[in-house]
Amino acid sequence: MKLSGTVYASKKPPLESEIQKQILTWLKLKGIFHFRNNTMGVMRNGRWTKSPNTTKGAADIIAIKNSFRVKYPAPTHEHFNDIANGREEQPKTELVGILVAIECKRLGAKQTEEQKAFQENVEKHGGIYILAYSCNDVRAVFEQ
Repeated sequence: MKLSGTVYASKKPPLESEIQKQILTWLKLKGIFHFRNNTMGVMRNGRWTKSPNTTKGAADIIAIKNSFRVKYPAPTHEHFNDIANGREEQPKTELVGILVAIECKRLGAKQTEEQKAFQENVEKHGGIYILAYSCNDVRAVFEQ
């Protein structure tokens, strides 16, 4: 079975928890800031209870992708004089972080409506959302 460049030796694709572990390990090895977003809740008195602060549909892993943005000096009267006299200030680059939300899914599993809404919200605000069926899906985004 093949998806996203990954070939599975066994007939069964890996579980979502196994995909998560592979992705978390890869992010750690690459030194990428990330954390596991625990959306399952916590065990209390022998029962699973959800935190009241949990956002429905939130991604399994949150990471930051480093990117560079070029910052040009603000054009002023002096700026145009500097250009005319060959003393133009050079643009500066600054490091910026882009939020990356990673939802891990087993091959054949589908997003819930809440997860689709979360994806839409992340992308609407300039973030990157990855529906990851393997670690290769995450690598493709971070290595470009």
